Amino acid sequence: MRVKNNFLLREVVGEKILIAYCGGSADFTKALSLNDSAAYLWHQLQGREFKVDDAVKVMLDAFEVEEAEARQDVEELLASWKAVGCIED
Repeated sequence: MRVKNNFLLREVVGEKILIAYCGGSADFTKALSLNDSAAYLWHQLQGREFKVDDAVKVMLDAFEVEEAEARQDVEELLASWKAVGCIED
């Protein structure tokens, strides 16, 4: 998988928002609000190929969480990112 380049993480009124940009303008129909751990993962995955296991390892290295919980959270998060189109296989 890979993070698409046309999605940018911005802070808007204290919230971290992932927004699609196309032709120089924002497409708010493809926007997601991210919590701190999701935003951290987004930053860590940018610019590289990754698999689910890679994303889980990022979370395990950064946060005190059980592997099963991290895996479930990562899988749900990646599914939501795929639904919006901000990552590709």
